[in-house]
Amino acid sequence: SVTESTIFIYTISDQISMEKKFYYEKQRRDYQPKGEISTVYQLESMLNTIEEEQAGQTFTQVGYYFARKKFDKIIRTGGFRSGFGIKYTPLDLRFNLNRNIQVLLHKVTDIFKETDDTLEGQYVLQNLYNLYELKKNEILFINQPENMDIPRNRIKFTQTFSQGLDSKEFNDKLPKYFQEKGIKPFRIRMPDIMICDPHQHTLEELKEQVKRFGKVAIVKSQVMASKVESHLMAIAVNEEGLQKAIEAQHFRDDVFIVQEMIDHDARVFKTYIMGKKCYVKGRESLPIPSREILGCDVKFFDTQVPVSYTHLTLPTIYSVQISVVAVSFKK
Repeated sequence: SVTESTIFIYTISDQISMEKKFYYEKQRRDYQPKGEISTVYQLESMLNTIEEEQAGQTFTQVGYYFARKKFDKIIRTGGFRSGFGIKYTPLDLRFNLNRNIQVLLHKVTDIFKETDDTLEGQYVLQNLYNLYELKKNEILFINQPENMDIPRNRIKFTQTFSQGLDSKEFNDKLPKYFQEKGIKPFRIRMPDIMICDPHQHTLEELKEQVKRFGKVAIVKSQVMASKVESHLMAIAVNEEGLQKAIEAQHFRDDVFIVQEMIDHDARVFKTYIMGKKCYVKGRESLPIPSREILGCDVKFFDTQVPVSYTHLTLPTIYSVQISVVAVSFKK
């Protein structure tokens, strides 16, 4: 009966001592309970799932790994409740655990943040790569470890996205999409970027390099997520502003990019794609400024803080559903 089943309740903690690590591994490496949960909020759905399994129903085993803050947000909105053919299993990637799962969900930026900050993060990343090499033909990884650095690195993302736009598959399907939707064809292009490496060039050499840019520009670090510096940017309306921007300390420690600020109707969109399904979340953005609007040659800002050219306030969040051309990117 379900009352005789074993359910392992696993609590997520940010830190764990080495002594506890070895004890934990010894207790759990080869132990296969009937079900595992992270909070009591998952208990009822797990009991129901175990009961249905004993009655002969099969479930897709989905493992998950998220940092505590992200996990708490998902739980509060009703996520990770087993049922409807899915059985969720917490998978602590700090340990090399043996779990029979078919899908692994994880948050890329959480993993990189932990890797950058702690020794335990090194275990997380190494165990994820080991699991992928061992089980990549048996487990569906969302996202695949070999591609994790693309959404974290602005340079790699730009290169990968540009390859998609230039691909024969995309350009063959785009005219048909315009015709079917009754949309007037338009050109899709990437903003021009200049890559600047303070490890290879002096500040004076970089200043000479950016003189050739000649456009209203945004200066950003190459890291897109998981670090505080990834959210610190500068808008420069002229050469003087660009010179001042690259003097900032957070652009002196790592590779950064100078990116053309193109006319985008003061809106930006985040697009999430899984298979052929697409969900787009949009928000207001900053229009292309002049020096008169900006009031100076350069303005520094944090993208996690509401911002405008006048009162440093922004954005309204809104969501839209759209149809897209399905393009399979190799990476």
